[in-house]
Amino acid sequence: MITDKFFVYIDSNKRIEGSDASFKYEISFPPNKTYSHVCVLRLAIPKSYYLINAPNNYFFIEEETKNADGSANLQREKITLPIGNVGRRMFIRNVLTLINTASPNGWTYKIAYSGIEDFDDGKLGFSVDVSEGTPLTDDAGFARIIFENGLYEQFGFDRFSTNQFDEAYLESKNVVKFQAEDTLYLHSDIIKKDRRSILQDIFVANSLSFSNIVWECNDIHCNSKELNGTMNEAVSFSLTDENDYPVGLNGRNMVFTLLFYNVNFSDKMSESNFSTT
Repeated sequence: MITDKFFVYIDSNKRIEGSDASFKYEISFPPNKTYSHVCVLRLAIPKSYYLINAPNNYFFIEEETKNADGSANLQREKITLPIGNVGRRMFIRNVLTLINTASPNGWTYKIAYSGIEDFDDGKLGFSVDVSEGTPLTDDAGFARIIFENGLYEQFGFDRFSTNQFDEAYLESKNVVKFQAEDTLYLHSDIIKKDRRSILQDIFVANSLSFSNIVWECNDIHCNSKELNGTMNEAVSFSLTDENDYPVGLNGRNMVFTLLFYNVNFSDKMSESNFSTT
């Protein structure tokens, strides 16, 4: 049975420090009162974050050419894309402009995808020519596309991956993604410590970019977390994606309602049956 309810209404605009998506907030708890659990009852987050974000809006190309004496010359270029939302066609157009401009050897890259009259497998196909009409061969060298923390989903590859052309050709390993982040985690230092301190997970695939993400709790017990017992007034909150990278709201504020409470265990509901994980 839930007892000693205390509601707190959080607006990131009223933070005492930080940004709209990572901030400290002052909570004035009732004097001489402690609570055992907290639950996010409802929240509203603007989907104002972007598909492509700094500082992870870059990838690398590597090109190795072979010399007549058998030695090789390996060169790498970092390519940075603009931040913002983009669809597949515009993404490809921008990537081709940047990659062909940056190619250390003046090679020409092309990117293809299934057309409107084809079965769409959701992947990209890459090719590279060393000169007009002359595809890259193993005798001439090789090309690679390398990813770290960003853009790998838009290209259809794995995070922290090196992807080498098979002579002149390369295909996405995975289906590409052009939906802005669809899994969010709200973290807080007010709950019992674990590796990630996730106060609430939010799945937002059905929300359009630049609209609002609205979530409501439908089961207080299952969505509750145990408090760490400190009851600090300055509480930290942060919003991240599933990889724990910060999600920037670009000047928009988020709001959510917290329920703090205690649990009175009756004969019908033992503590062992009250799960908040």
